[in-house]
Formats: sequence, C-alpha cells, structure tokens
Amino acid sequence: MYIKTYYKVLCLVLGLSALTSIGYAQDLHFSQFQHAAVLLSPTETGNYFGDWRVINNYRNQWAKIGRPITTAAVAFDRQIYFNNQKFSFGGQYVYDEGGDYLLVHQKFLLAAAYHQTVGHNTFRIGVQGGVVQKRLNSGGYSLPDQWDQQTGRFNSNLPTGEQLYRRIIYYPDFNIGASYRTKIWKLKPEATLSLFHINRPNESFFYEENKLKIRKAIFIRSLIKINKQWTLDPQFLYMWQNKSIDFVIGSYANYRLSSNFLKAQYAFAGISLRNSLIRNWDAFIFTGGLQFNRLRAAISYDVTVSQLRLANSYSGAVEVALIYTGFSSVLGKRAIPCNRL
Repeated sequence: MYIKTYYKVLCLVLGLSALTSIGYAQDLHFSQFQHAAVLLSPTETGNYFGDWRVINNYRNQWAKIGRPITTAAVAFDRQIYFNNQKFSFGGQYVYDEGGDYLLVHQKFLLAAAYHQTVGHNTFRIGVQGGVVQKRLNSGGYSLPDQWDQQTGRFNSNLPTGEQLYRRIIYYPDFNIGASYRTKIWKLKPEATLSLFHINRPNESFFYEENKLKIRKAIFIRSLIKINKQWTLDPQFLYMWQNKSIDFVIGSYANYRLSSNFLKAQYAFAGISLRNSLIRNWDAFIFTGGLQFNRLRAAISYDVTVSQLRLANSYSGAVEVALIYTGFSSVLGKRAIPCNRL
C-alpha cells in the first residue's frame, strides 16, 4: 500500500516538474511516423494520389510497468484543384493519456498545403494551426508534504505548501513546413523541413510563463526501385527541441504480390532504430503490413533497448495504422498506339 501510494506521488511530482520546467520533452509522436503523415509535417497534407484520405493511428506504450500510455489520432484531408493548381486542406485530432489518466493531452489542428510540380520536381509548402488542451486529473493524489505522521500514510486532505496550479490549460499552436521531391534515375528522393510551435505558446499549469521552444524536424526518404517486384524505402528523421533530440533511421522493403485471396497488392516490412544521438539507444522498431487498392494497414512493435528494458523486459509499444485513400478524379495521361495512315 505504501509503495503504491509513494509511486503515485512520485509520478505526480515528476509529471509536474517535467511540464513546468524548461520543456525538454518531445511532443506526441508515433513510431510509424510515415503513417501519421499530418503529424510529421504540414506539407504531408495532400501528399498522396487520390481525392481524399482518412488516417487512423493508435499506440499503446509501456503496459508492463503500470497503466499504459495510449495515443490515438485521426486525420482527414482532401485535394482541391483551382486553375490547374493543387491545394490540399485537412484536419487532425490527437488524444493522449498518461498512466492512471494523470495527464490528458488533446489537440485539434487544421492544415493547408500548396503543391507545385515542374517536370520531375515537386515543391510543397504547408501550414497548420489549432488549439491544444492539457488536463491534470490530480484528484485523490498526495504531495510529499502531505505525509501523515500519525497514520503513516499520505493524506491528500492535509494542507500543502506546494504552489497552486491549474488543472486545465488551453493554448493556440501553429506549425509550418516545406518539402522538395525529385526523380533521379531509379531514385525518388524527398526532403522535408518543419517547424512546430512557431508562435511559442505558453504551456504551464502554474501561474507563470513557460513558453514552448520551437521544435525542428528534418525528414529524408528515397524510394529505390530494385526491379518489378521489389522497392526499398530508406528513411531518416531528425527532430530537436531545446536539448531533447529524437533520431530515427531505418528502411522499408516493399514486395509486389501476385494474385491472392486477400486481394493485397503489396506486402511491406521494415526495421528502424530510434535514439537520441547523445544517449543510449532507445528502441528497435519492427513494422509490417499490407497495401490494398485503397487501404494500407500496418502494425509495429517497439523493442526497448535502453535502461528501461530492466523494468519492462524489452517490451515497448504496440502501434496500429490504417490509411484509406479515395479514388482520384484527375485524368491520367495514357498513350494508345495506332498506325498512321
């Protein structure tokens, strides 16, 4: 009983400290970042072949060391063509809750992007903006100075000298990004630069100023066609926010399937490594899935290799992604051979 109570108190203190200090922690993220496109960059809005798209992501993390941290996201975007110019608009909703619902994080963002293709070169710029809500469910939890000497337990009804704090905060949030893609022989390299929290919102549960630092993200990938059946998709993601660094590198392999009862067109699998460059490795990420005509389904598992493995026995997070893309109303170019008279 004492250990459980102490654990809850420790979680509350650490959570408040992390949220109200200088903000070194990273934002919400998915291991399958390429399948959570509009969270990765505003320029991913409309970056697909089709008129519209729905994305759903779910992540369950660290279930072996207490109530798991869960994150869910849903996004929708669609294309709009005006005078032969391509624009894309969409929105996303993200919900994240910590263990025992101590911290609940929600955000709703709208996005817009412009796409311009010249020959084999495609340029994209995008913006996002919306509102973020964070809520502390701290009822029933005790602070260190609420230890009752008579009962030998923590008592949340005792007075505390800790600074007062708000249970719910709201703040606006804005992001921008730019991307470039080209085609070089059998390569299709693409590079994206994104800036998050460009308005430096104030994020503090205490009645003080704690402005978020701007998070920078660089994403590089390149489809490599090996033959008619195999393609490789190496990917590199580097994000940093103040002193917090997130570095992911890995690759996917895509295999074109022959006719099958599932009517799947491709099977894909990949492995990535996530670390912070300046500290120990964090996790290996194993991903697999199927690509159907309009539906893409993927599942991944994080194998923890950091010191946390001693507590969770190498288990990390399970993640599922479903992406459905509508048909394209854009007429494609097709050459029909015929003999000249």
